[in-house]
Amino acid sequence: MKQDRFGKAGVLSSEQIQHLFRDGLIKPRDLALFGVCLYTGCRIGEACRLLTSDVINASGPKPSVLFRWHQTKGKRDTREVPMHPQLHDYLVAYSPDLTRTYLFPGRHGRSYIPRSFGFCGVT
Repeated sequence: MKQDRFGKAGVLSSEQIQHLFRDGLIKPRDLALFGVCLYTGCRIGEACRLLTSDVINASGPKPSVLFRWHQTKGKRDTREVPMHPQLHDYLVAYSPDLTRTYLFPGRHGRSYIPRSFGFCGVT
């Protein structure tokens, strides 16, 4: 496990992921955010910077999630990832504000939620 940013990150087992989504994450926003990471294979920073228009339209979640080139770690290519049915359900439950620029807005809606946001009491 990592300590103070050193070492290898731990990998969650299927049971741990199921436990996290069933019992650990309560808010629809958190389920949607981590669902995006799980079902698209993106990093938390990429998920935090998603634009609402790249994931959802007026009729609901789009058939794919669009990651723009400047939002990804390598900043190379724009990519589209098909929408997983469970992720679709998480996004419907989250029901984000379509007038907001970012899918996961930060404090006061000025920018996106920071990736170091205090989830589960961790800052």
